[in-house]
Amino acid sequence: TEHGEIAVYDGDQLLAHRIETIGHSHTQRLTPFIRETLAEASIDPAELRWIASDLGPGSFTGTRVGLATAKGFALVSGAQLLGASSLAALAHAAPARKALMVPLVGAGRRDLYAGFYRKDTRGTTKLLASPRVDTPAKLLEAVREALALIPDHVVRFVGPGAGREQAMLEAAYPMSTALSFR
Repeated sequence: TEHGEIAVYDGDQLLAHRIETIGHSHTQRLTPFIRETLAEASIDPAELRWIASDLGPGSFTGTRVGLATAKGFALVSGAQLLGASSLAALAHAAPARKALMVPLVGAGRRDLYAGFYRKDTRGTTKLLASPRVDTPAKLLEAVREALALIPDHVVRFVGPGAGREQAMLEAAYPMSTALSFR
């Protein structure tokens, strides 16, 4: 997405957390952004034990830049490299219960990448159906099909694609975009 987010932990303790609107400047801004966040946490790159990076879906160039940067830091530090789906990250981060979580990220030609996750009454997130890419209208059909599997759940759309298509999503499912668009 146009946002970059970095968190540095020591065990369960959050040492630094920064979010920045990077736009289309991943190539120029990502490495300095990481260095600044590590400095804020008083951590040298050589001290890193693991590094996680977004695997997409998302901007092809942005994802490649992120993965290459993470791999470079992992090679220098000896840290283990891990990957995470942006759709899964959006679904897990959303504060919802008993909901069909549908994270949305923009794709080419006004299409959207969509994930389908179930949040239970405790807020535990589980994959419900395979991610897909399609037009917003066809994704709404897929949401109806997924909701049929868990009919007593509300629908919640999150992610930058939810902000882009808010009017259409709200028309289909009122109050479904009330969560963060990050």
